[in-house]
Amino acid sequence: MLTIRQKRKLYPTLLLVVALAICWQLYAQKAKEILVDWNLDRLASNQQLIDKFEWTVFRQDSDTQPGFLPDRRLNKWQLPIRVLLKNREAIEYREQVVAILRDLSRLSGLSIQVVNGKNPQSANVAFYMTSPEDTEVILRAENYSQDNIDFIEIGGCSFITSNINNHIQKDVIVILNHYEDAFKKRCIVEEFTQSLGLYADTDIIWNSVMNEKLTHPFDRLPLNDKIMVRTLYDKRLKPGMTRKEAMPIVRKIIPELVAAVKEHGEQALHQSSAQSN
Repeated sequence: MLTIRQKRKLYPTLLLVVALAICWQLYAQKAKEILVDWNLDRLASNQQLIDKFEWTVFRQDSDTQPGFLPDRRLNKWQLPIRVLLKNREAIEYREQVVAILRDLSRLSGLSIQVVNGKNPQSANVAFYMTSPEDTEVILRAENYSQDNIDFIEIGGCSFITSNINNHIQKDVIVILNHYEDAFKKRCIVEEFTQSLGLYADTDIIWNSVMNEKLTHPFDRLPLNDKIMVRTLYDKRLKPGMTRKEAMPIVRKIIPELVAAVKEHGEQALHQSSAQSN
């Protein structure tokens, strides 16, 4: 049994052990964050990017219909995009929404802006952050079916797209509000990006918002996903193209973009566009 004097001698050692444990925990967390940031900017191979594009554009994000869809055609926006933050909780994330829209505008060449509540009729994208209980009411008001409602409620953060002749006309994006802040921010990046026409999730490339297995939260668009957006909005790819028509062109576009990024940096992906506000 230790004496009082022996216990006192142990106190500095115990304090040192506790201090080292705290420092290690902080260091490990910081190291993890640095590694994730590095991975977000790490380029995949040309073939991985090509495979990822083919998967996410020409498959359906559903386990009930595996494989490429024979009648799937390339969908994309041609109109200016105007986003309305539909409720108070969505408005609280305005800064995050504006940041991702600015990136998407540069990559797509589209004019993408947030509109205020005084001019709601100009909006073609509605963004809600709401409770599961209110989701059905909201989507019924937007004239969506029960299948659409079930899809949103199961997904937790999802979007529904309407198109005419493969030209996207309207999106509704819903993020359920019971998630932690970091996950909500990731959902904002993911859903606004995929609603441009990159529909299906895939883990072909690990560091991607379209990889549901990557659980670490992040609030910016990884470099490989920027290449996906830029590829989709290359003028050589037209709405309504089949997989057979589009993929030979994609196999030319992606190596060009990767080479440009390696030589000039990420700004080589930017197209001229009206700035998001």
